[in-house]
Amino acid sequence: MAINFNINPYYDDFDEDSGFHRILFRPGYAVQARELTQLQTQLQNQIEKFGDHIFVNGSVVLGGARTFQNDLLSIKLNTNFGGATVNPSNFNNLTIVGATSGTKAIVKKSYSLTETDPITLIVKITAGNVFTAGETISATSGLSTFSASIQTLSPFNSAMIFSIDEGVFFIDGKFIHSTAQSVAVDKYSNSSSKNIGFSVTESVITSDDEDSLLDRAQGSPNFAAPGADRYAVTLTLTAKDFATVDDNFIELARVSSGELVLNKVKK
Repeated sequence: MAINFNINPYYDDFDEDSGFHRILFRPGYAVQARELTQLQTQLQNQIEKFGDHIFVNGSVVLGGARTFQNDLLSIKLNTNFGGATVNPSNFNNLTIVGATSGTKAIVKKSYSLTETDPITLIVKITAGNVFTAGETISATSGLSTFSASIQTLSPFNSAMIFSIDEGVFFIDGKFIHSTAQSVAVDKYSNSSSKNIGFSVTESVITSDDEDSLLDRAQGSPNFAAPGADRYAVTLTLTAKDFATVDDNFIELARVSSGELVLNKVKK
């Protein structure tokens, strides 16, 4: 655990070497906030010991089915179309159609403009053969139609994506829920090598961050009663180079020269 809770205002000084296995509250004595926090750590310590015996770190506990695709196409788009800035997220999970080629493809992932890369869509062709450099692509969702133009200079590359379904994972002694996620193993190649896993982020959330933590005894948020803070763990699916060292990274799979060679499962 990266966050130290044995500080103001929590003072969680749980120590398993003390041999304490229960906190015994007594009538007539005030309950300390430290005792309530320490109680949670005491229970978590027991859960962690059980989990470490059953699972390896990063194991799938529930759900979490994984998919690897190395036969995808990436398309580089121009930043503007028709005088408006292109929003690549508009195309997510929609079918794009080439105005010139007639080729159709479903958008698996989109990436915004960065300092080094243009707007990029990663797609799976479903009809036709190839898109044409410079042509207009369009996608329709309900009553809305989104359009963009493909770049003219080398806009097409192979690409790889790793996806994981919603599930529960054993991470650093905790059973943590994660939403369905996908990550581009490589936006512009299907022959590179990467580690794929979760980037683990720990945080403390206060009522200043989320008003849902305010007391609701009167049926609405009471800003005069902020209540307890919350400890949160977020899992973000990430692809990184083998040489990159990250202490907060839990490996789930490995891709070597475009092929999936390691995919961790239950112990």
